Amino acid sequence: MCVSTNAIEHHAINIYEDMRKQTKYKIIKVNFAENVIPINDPGTVALERLPLISSVILEASDGIHYMIEPNETGLMFAKGEITYTEYLRIKQKAGRQMVGIFCGSIVLFLIMSLSLFKFFF
Repeated sequence: MCVSTNAIEHHAINIYEDMRKQTKYKIIKVNFAENVIPINDPGTVALERLPLISSVILEASDGIHYMIEPNETGLMFAKGEITYTEYLRIKQKAGRQMVGIFCGSIVLFLIMSLSLFKFFF
């Protein structure tokens, strides 16, 4: 499955805009794929000319900083629906699932290759 980076960038910008509107934290920095830019309140037009948003740094009222990714789970944390520990747990679980899918696809490919090899020889 091929997904253009433009679609990924627009999705990250849309999630960031939702975060900016619905967050219970203060957004202090936006990390882009190439550099870090401190922000006050940039509009969507300015964001469309910048590279991919890789993470957003939020500040709680007690001064604690949280680094989250601009995805649905990060949006749930920004809204206050889940805690940071739950956010990290969900992120870790998704990473393990991706490794499992990758390993499973390699095993499936090897099994198919061996069966084709036995079929022809």
